[in-house]
Amino acid sequence: MTSLHLTCVLSVLCIITSACLAASAKPFNSQEWIRGTPSARGQMVQDLSDRKMLINKSKTEVEALLGKPDGQHLAMWEYNVVTIPRCYFWDCRMEVSFDENTGKVEGIAVSD
Repeated sequence: MTSLHLTCVLSVLCIITSACLAASAKPFNSQEWIRGTPSARGQMVQDLSDRKMLINKSKTEVEALLGKPDGQHLAMWEYNVVTIPRCYFWDCRMEVSFDENTGKVEGIAVSD
């Protein structure tokens, strides 16, 4: 087997393994989120988004639910998450956007 074939076979196996390890969805739990890994957080992102749990919350309220952000910008906080297999190799995060006038959450987005 040539090294090119071996590389292709190994790449396919890695993709299949990663897909099998992808997290299944679960209900949001604040304590699990705060002490969880990005993979554990990734399992809860959809529920958090679907239920609009952060909308109109202050930064203090968001921090009480999610803990300190992994990244912070002027009007956006970032939390590392693993929502799809690619996130094991790429930085994926949930971005919480705050309204600049009210300081309240106006939306969340996942960059995966």
